[in-house]
Amino acid sequence: MKAKDYISLGFKNFQRSGRKNIAPIIIITVGILLFNIVTSFFTSITSSVNDTVVDNASLKFIHVSSAEGDLTNTDLEKLKEVDGVATVFPRTESFIGIEQNKEKITTTLIGVPDNAIEYFAEKENQSLSDNGILLNKNITTSLEEGDPVKLSYTVKVKENEGIRKELDATVANKIEPPYLISFPEDISIASLELVQTLNAGFLGLTREEYLQNPSYQEAIAIVPDVNAVSKAAGQFDEMGYITNYSLKASKSIPVIAKILASVGGILVVVLLIFAGTSIASIINQSLQNRYGEIGIMRAVGFKQKHLIKLFAVEVTIISFISFCLSILLSFFALKAIEHYVNNLGFADYTFILTIGTYQILASLAVIFLVSFISSAYPIKKASSIQVTDILKGA
Repeated sequence: MKAKDYISLGFKNFQRSGRKNIAPIIIITVGILLFNIVTSFFTSITSSVNDTVVDNASLKFIHVSSAEGDLTNTDLEKLKEVDGVATVFPRTESFIGIEQNKEKITTTLIGVPDNAIEYFAEKENQSLSDNGILLNKNITTSLEEGDPVKLSYTVKVKENEGIRKELDATVANKIEPPYLISFPEDISIASLELVQTLNAGFLGLTREEYLQNPSYQEAIAIVPDVNAVSKAAGQFDEMGYITNYSLKASKSIPVIAKILASVGGILVVVLLIFAGTSIASIINQSLQNRYGEIGIMRAVGFKQKHLIKLFAVEVTIISFISFCLSILLSFFALKAIEHYVNNLGFADYTFILTIGTYQILASLAVIFLVSFISSAYPIKKASSIQVTDILKGA
């Protein structure tokens, strides 16, 4: 017999079996569906972490404080000496209004020194001279780069009494703000000197008076090399400081993915073993019900190798249908899970659950491996039946 004859006859036998094929198809499909979900959680979540966390520019910021009280300029100098640290500056912020003609918006200005502007600006060699500000592009406004504006802020005149003042400024650029732990979402960037001047006015002081004996609740250290962030934070900890940084939280993501993969992997193995056992039982029962048919085929000249090939075609058809269904269902299931998880609002993390080429090939390999291993014995047993055995009622 030619290959096309085996395929044609095998397909007819598959059709004749009808509903008996549903059980093994469902079992295999569910097993591979779970297999794809588990592997996608491990591979795709890890990939998402690499894309949206490890490569995230926000990771270079380390927030440093002291359990013993406020930080001083001496503390800042010590922190700058740690390997990998580009600069350290005090957390300085001011809530202000920005006005142009009749448009008014509010934002929280973060004071950044000149040597740190490059880590916030989207343009190279960005400077913030002449009261320039890097405006948060997520704030709804018609303001554009280069627009002159007025900064509106409160100046203390006496205890519990202040007046609003205005200061000329310019929108130097509009930027996507970095994710800074414990900072509000509406942050914009200005020079450290400008924000210090605004805060000094709020207290009724000049900037020079404001900077006498300064102390800070928190400092921000910038480590440009993400791979050096944990090491630098570790040195800060050894020096007695308290650190907080995005990478510390993100480290738990791959661990969670591995836990999910381990637990899910056990479930997959158990389900595949159950699937294999069920498939073997179903195929064995199906072939037993066809012993009369097998006897006829043996009588007309079918040899054992012919029957093995014929039954293998039937198992291949079942496996292929299960493969197509499992991949289709896996795609929709992963998209639904991805949509649900991302809507939970995990900070800066974006989970991208997909099925890659290698995963599809792995699914195909697992399906055929389980199907053929579980059906090997029933097929061998059925194909070895002789006409005399059937006549004896075997």
